[in-house]
Amino acid sequence: MIQTFKYEDFPPLSELTALKRQLHETISVVIPALNEESTIGPIVAATRTLKDTTGLVDEVIVMDDSSDDATASVAREAGAKVVHVGGIGPFMQVRGKGLALWKSQFVAGGSIIVFIDADLLDFNDRFIVGLAGALLHDKGLELVKAAYHRPFKSTTGTSDESGGRVTEILVRPLLNLFLAELAELRQPLAGEYAVRRSTLEKMHFYSGYGVEIGLLLEYYFTLGINSIGQVDTGMRTHRNRSLSELSNMAFEIGQVFFNYIEQQGYCTLKYPRNTIIKSCKAGIWKACECEEMRLPPKNLTASTTSHGT
Repeated sequence: MIQTFKYEDFPPLSELTALKRQLHETISVVIPALNEESTIGPIVAATRTLKDTTGLVDEVIVMDDSSDDATASVAREAGAKVVHVGGIGPFMQVRGKGLALWKSQFVAGGSIIVFIDADLLDFNDRFIVGLAGALLHDKGLELVKAAYHRPFKSTTGTSDESGGRVTEILVRPLLNLFLAELAELRQPLAGEYAVRRSTLEKMHFYSGYGVEIGLLLEYYFTLGINSIGQVDTGMRTHRNRSLSELSNMAFEIGQVFFNYIEQQGYCTLKYPRNTIIKSCKAGIWKACECEEMRLPPKNLTASTTSHGT
C-alpha cells in the first residue's frame, strides 16, 4: 500500500521550516526547461518567494536545455540560478529531459531535491510544501510523487479526467499487468516529485521522457514499495501536448518499462527492441529514432564545477 498524504496535512510553513533546520536538511528546487518562456517566470517567482520569506527552500535552479526562446532570461530575472545543460557535468551524446535532471545532481546542493515541471499553469507552493513535507515527516520515504486532479483542456471544452493521456492509455495498464501495487500511484509520470539526494545519487536515469517511469521502477526494484509515497496537491493544469509528441513520449516510456521488466525476469523478449517509431500525419509517413540512453549513477561519475549564472 502506497502511503498517501494531502499537502494540507503538513504544519504551517514556519513549523515545517523549523523541522527542516532541526533535521539539518537543505532543499533544492530543480526545474528542467526547454522553450518555456510563457510559464517559467511565475513558477520561479513563486518558488523564490517561498525561499525568501520562509527559508523552506534553499536554492532554485532552472536546468535550461538549449532553449531558443527567452526561457533562460525570464527565469534569471525571476530569481533562479540558470544552468545550461550542455555546460555542466560529463558530456553525453544525447539530449532530453532525463539528461537535464541527471545533470542537475552536479549543481544542486540540497539534501532533498524537489523536481518541478516548467509548463505548469497554476503553480503555487503547495507542490513544494507537500512533497518536501512528506520527506521531512517520514524518514522511511525516499521518493514522493505528486498526485493531482488533471483536467484535459481542448478547443471543445474541458473534460473531467484525473490523469494524463499517456498515463491512462499506456502506463497504468502496464503497471496493472505487471506491477499492480504501483498502479495505486495516481500520477506515476508526474514531473513533480521529491527525493533524498543521498539515495538519488545511487540511481540510474534515462535520458529522455522515460526518466520518470525509469526512476519510479529503479526505486521500486531497489528499495521496495514502502520507499515510495504520494501527496495529493489538488489540481494541476499545464500546456497540453500534441498527439504526435505524446506518441514519441509513449514510445520512449515503453522502451524503459520493458527494459526493467525484462531485467527483473518478468518476461523475456525474443528479439531486440526497435528504436524507430513510424507515424502517419496527413497521409505522410515519418520515421523518428527515439532511443533512451541509460545514464550511470552520479556517485560513479566524477563531479564537475557548475557553470550556472
